Amino acid sequence: MLTAEGYRKVIILCASPDTVREIMLAAHELGMATSGEYVFINIDVSTG
Repeated sequence: MLTAEGYRKVIILCASPDTVREIMLAAHELGMATSGEYVFINIDVSTG
């Protein structure tokens, strides 16, 4: 997340729900999920 913080403003995720949760919690701790400067897009490919 620290690498993305310096370069990207749009982050596209394609991962399991648990991994997406971990990533979003890390982003929140870094202030990336609440600053309004970053967009997180999750692609859900699960077959439900």
